[in-house]
Amino acid sequence: MAIYEDVTAQKMAEEALKSSEERLNLTLNAVKVGIWECGKMWLSLHLMDDNQIELIVADNGSGLPDDFNLDSSNSLGMQLVKSLVNQLDGSIKINRANGTEFNIQFKELIYANRI
Repeated sequence: MAIYEDVTAQKMAEEALKSSEERLNLTLNAVKVGIWECGKMWLSLHLMDDNQIELIVADNGSGLPDDFNLDSSNSLGMQLVKSLVNQLDGSIKINRANGTEFNIQFKELIYANRI
């Protein structure tokens, strides 16, 4: 029983770390581009009415190139973001008006009760 609990706790810690790394990656990219160019960045995390979690990372920088396509992007940062959204069975939308806004939505993770 103790081995199962240790593995479960380790798995939960790994998932939390992956999620934190992705939020940090989006934030750092926004800081790199948005703040140095225009000086404003937003980061918000909401629990919505339907138990969806909404993460928004935005800046008012010059925005993404006109030919940017998230699905075909080869950058490590975008691959990590897509991987996280896929793991969470979530969705991502990009708004390019007045800079760049990443809107990620996913269901709240429900963990089994611990003994």
